[in-house]
Amino acid sequence: MKHLKFNANLNVKVRLKDKGIEHIVKQHNEIMPFKYHTSFKEYKAKADEFGYYTFQLWSFIDHFGNLGMSSCDYFDIDIVFEFKDFEPFEFKDKVSTEQS
Repeated sequence: MKHLKFNANLNVKVRLKDKGIEHIVKQHNEIMPFKYHTSFKEYKAKADEFGYYTFQLWSFIDHFGNLGMSSCDYFDIDIVFEFKDFEPFEFKDKVSTEQS
């Protein structure tokens, strides 16, 4: 079986639904000082010409990873990666399962 490896810092593209934009704006505004707050309209304008938003993978998981089965209400579940970010990977060293 062949495997691919990628880093959690890589960029991914995701189409957010309105509920997802509301979610991320609320999170952002809760932790940032007022002068850095954003609005739904401002954040919605950040989408690229195809309607995708770019996140580092870890950041996307941080924002939306706790939604479970309701995640499809917040974003399209197809996440776009770039081929250049993947490397072939083969498992070499088995981890011992013995307890000491």
